[in-house]
Amino acid sequence: MEPLNFVEDDYTAGFEELSKYTFLSKDYVFNHLPFKINRKTLEDFSKYNDLFIYPLFVGSLHIFDKELPLLPPSVLTSIKAGQGYIAFFYLNEGNFFEHKHFLTVDKWCTDNKLTKNQVYFFCSNQKIKETYNEYIEKGAIKDNVNYCGVSYFESSIWSLKNIKRKSSTDIKFSKQEYSRIFSEYIDNKEFYFNCLNRHPRDERVFLTVLLKSIEETNKRTSLSLGPQTILEYSYNYSNLPFNDYTIKSKDLLLSVKKFLEHNFYKMRKNGYTLDFNDFSFKGSDRFNHEFYKNSHMSIVVETLNNPKTMFLSEKTFKPIIMHHPFFLLGNKDSLKHLRNLGYKTFDKWWDESYDSYDNIYNRVYYAFLEIRKICKLSSKELSYMVQDMKDVLKFNFNHYFDNQRYIKEYEPILDKVLPYRAKSII
Repeated sequence: MEPLNFVEDDYTAGFEELSKYTFLSKDYVFNHLPFKINRKTLEDFSKYNDLFIYPLFVGSLHIFDKELPLLPPSVLTSIKAGQGYIAFFYLNEGNFFEHKHFLTVDKWCTDNKLTKNQVYFFCSNQKIKETYNEYIEKGAIKDNVNYCGVSYFESSIWSLKNIKRKSSTDIKFSKQEYSRIFSEYIDNKEFYFNCLNRHPRDERVFLTVLLKSIEETNKRTSLSLGPQTILEYSYNYSNLPFNDYTIKSKDLLLSVKKFLEHNFYKMRKNGYTLDFNDFSFKGSDRFNHEFYKNSHMSIVVETLNNPKTMFLSEKTFKPIIMHHPFFLLGNKDSLKHLRNLGYKTFDKWWDESYDSYDNIYNRVYYAFLEIRKICKLSSKELSYMVQDMKDVLKFNFNHYFDNQRYIKEYEPILDKVLPYRAKSII
């Protein structure tokens, strides 16, 4: 199979230094794409007229808050001669959606006199192309870049350290290991739900208060909310929609208000945690199996809920690995997006229309109403429900490990630099 050729020079190295955490996207590209990768200078590839990718690894959004440096003339000459292509790799987050950031990239392309056919931008916002096209239709930006959404936290198996997507041996071992964990801990669980949060954002505080305000959801949900010191002033009492416009039920509203009278300022000062207190450590790439062994289902509150994004992080895929049914609270239509990716959801067992509300607080509220119904079930009834889901849970588990989206999402540029590549993976 032909190799992928990546240029390395002072510009690519300097670009990485402009933002943090570039190693995340860089390691993913080099370790998970199932191709042999050559990393050489531009001169090395030019000598033999080898097609190349000129990679610009991005670690954080702030790099686009100011003008990007111009490319070296030799790189521009080679790209305009059809020998190579620019590829931005921003795989770590899905928060690229603002007009000003698109404009930064657009200006850089214009200043370098690059055409759309020469520039690709891969990002974990899987709605990035749709958002970009909306700006184009409004006349707010030119069409200068090929934007491509990627499912980084699925395709890199981010939750399982040292597992390479391209390794069939790694995948086989992981599937056997996590199937065993599931079969050993299918019964005798203390909680109906777990709900793991770190930063106490508004919608997470709203959900926390709903869960803690009602007896059955309080005692049957294992819930953690990080301390306020991690994200100072991340929520404000006046911003939270604890009123009869969001909460339609008067008895629920009274319970919420009563809980808040006694707890809100304590939550704001100290955070609210029941499960663990090691919030000083990053948790995205750590996987505490005990939370899943000790509960039947998960409530996932994703990182982003902006309407211009669709971002699924490790928070969504950890329950899938652990054979957990889940409620998913993130971008509008996140469940619909998961189904489009080939997964199955749980509308057979509860109402998933909460996913379609425009406002995140309504999505949280209507999901909570379904969660409350489940918490009213007896342990026996819940056990029957989960047993009935086994085929869906197994399907999602296998689909997570076996799908080849990690190749397909990069085909726009792979088909340029590897025109004769084999479709099978190595």
